This record gives sequence, C-alpha cells and structure tokens, in this order.
Amino acid sequence: MAPPPVPAASHAFQALTQRNTAKKSDQPLADDMQEKLKKLLQDMPTLSKLGVIELFAAQNPKCVRAQIKTAFEALTEKSGKTWKLKDA
Repeated sequence: MAPPPVPAASHAFQALTQRNTAKKSDQPLADDMQEKLKKLLQDMPTLSKLGVIELFAAQNPKCVRAQIKTAFEALTEKSGKTWKLKDA
C-alpha cells in the first residue's frame, strides 16, 4: 500500500508568513517623543549617538531603540564633535 500524498501548504502556514502588521520598530517615533529627543539633543549636544539613544531609551522605556535611532538619524547631523538638529 502506498503512503498518502503529501498535502500542499495549508492556509495556516500562509497566514504565518504573510502578516500585515508592522513591527513597532518600523513605525516612526511619535511627534511628542521627537520633541523630547530634540530637547535632549539641545541639552547634551556632545553626547555620543549611542549615549543619546541609550539615555532616551532609559527615560522612555516604551520606545524601541530602533525607532529612536531612526528618528535620531533623521533629525540630526554631525558638526565637529557635537550633534546639531538639521534645518527643517
């Protein structure tokens, strides 16, 4: 007697691989959090990029570090040894 045929991928497997929900780290930082990040940068412009990200993450535990990093890179530019906000 031959074994039964192998079933094709079920819809459950397709549902697992085709999620429509975006990860929190892919979402932009909220406007009020961006303002807090700008204030932190103005208060401590000589802090390193990693220092800013870690300090902000410690002060705002609901924010994902990837979000903070993306917002930091979008908002700032390096000027010598300090960070300054980009002109809008």
